[in-house]
Amino acid sequence: LTQEIKWSNQMYQLFPENKDQGPPSFEKHKSTIHPDDQDIWFKTVMECAEKGNPYKIRFRVVHPHQVLWMEAIGYAVKDQNGKIISLCGTCQDVSDTVSIEENLNKQRIKTIQTTKLASLGEMSAGVAHEINNPLAIISGNLQLLIRDPIDLIKTKKKLEIMMKATERISKIVNGLKKFSRLTEHTERQPQLLASIVQE
Repeated sequence: LTQEIKWSNQMYQLFPENKDQGPPSFEKHKSTIHPDDQDIWFKTVMECAEKGNPYKIRFRVVHPHQVLWMEAIGYAVKDQNGKIISLCGTCQDVSDTVSIEENLNKQRIKTIQTTKLASLGEMSAGVAHEINNPLAIISGNLQLLIRDPIDLIKTKKKLEIMMKATERISKIVNGLKKFSRLTEHTERQPQLLASIVQE
């Protein structure tokens, strides 16, 4: 009701407030919160004040020459009738922790990307080998046909071999397309596990 704020000396060090000018007002205190974090900070504090929800929240505080990450833990104090009469809590500078977490997350993303590239490299080598074999068959038979195009029986046999080779390439490419396809409207139906493993 009084909107009175009582701070420890440490709080004055964490926030850009001058202790000599007296305790901060709620609005002035809110203005020191980073603009991107003000809404969630305000909503969290209000829910504690109105509903008594305890909270733990991280937000940025803007100082004249730096921005710090704070972690605030708060709870509501109630009177004998269960009415909320004040809020209590603590704040801690967690800038170093946030920095470490961000670096770890960047490293994790980098590791995932490296693993993906390594897997892609292995798969590409396998696919190249699988496609090169039927291509070699097609190329070899075409060279023979160019040299000796007259024998129709041999020509037909070589064309059949080349047709099988192209079907094999098509099967490999379609398998890759099926493997990489990702849609929200995939039709799901029961399958035999053995056929999936075989494929």
